[in-house]
This record gives sequence, C-alpha cells and structure tokens, in this order.
Amino acid sequence: MVHKVFREIEETNFMLMQSQQEQQYSLEKSKDELRRVKTKLESQLKEMDLKLVLFENQIDTEELKIRALSESR
Repeated sequence: MVHKVFREIEETNFMLMQSQQEQQYSLEKSKDELRRVKTKLESQLKEMDLKLVLFENQIDTEELKIRALSESR
C-alpha cells in the first residue's frame, strides 16, 4: 500500500516536472520572439527617425528658397 502511494507520488512529481519543463521551454520561445519583435521595431523606429530628419531638412531648404525669393523681389 505504501509503495503504491509512493509510486503515485513519484509519477505525479514526474508529470509536474515535465509540465514545468514544457512551460519553461514555451516561455523561452516567447521571450526570443519578443526580442526579435523588439529589435525589428527599434530598427523601424530608427528608419522613421532618419526619414523625419530628411523631411525636416527638405522643409528647411524650401523655406530658405522661399525667403531668398522674397528678399530678391
């Protein structure tokens, strides 16, 4: 009787450990995916920042052209 209970406890413990390992693996996969997404988003943000700077420079250039035309008249 005691051996049967002990065996059931061991089996339950084994199943719990297996489940924990599976959850840990799943968690690590999720973390890796989040890191990839974060890296991709950071890259896109840098690209957008660069485009914004270029656009602002174009605006400044156009404003200077307009001012030069106004002053030459």
